[in-house]
Amino acid sequence: MMRLLTFFLLALALVGCDPATQAKGTLRDGNGNPLSGVVVVLQSRGDAALGSPLQKEVKQTTGTDGSFNFVTITASAHQASLVISKAGYKEVTKKLKPNRENDLQVIVLEPQ
Repeated sequence: MMRLLTFFLLALALVGCDPATQAKGTLRDGNGNPLSGVVVVLQSRGDAALGSPLQKEVKQTTGTDGSFNFVTITASAHQASLVISKAGYKEVTKKLKPNRENDLQVIVLEPQ
């Protein structure tokens, strides 16, 4: 029984240690109002030497509350960034920390 418990705890620890990059935040205008319909593109680049994909893009559009949430980007991301764009506003690029949770809180978009 003790071996089974030890195996279970070890397996749980290994699953919990799987590195993944996450990014979430809320987009607002200069007055603090949430921005809906903003296109948020996650660009991640792997490391060819490690055999990971070189380029991957995932796109989301913010809802009425202006929020976005990329739950798991890729555990092998070498570089990752968000490109945020909406007509009438300046495009914003945010670099992410690979293999970490990136809570960007509130990002204010400036008019063009």
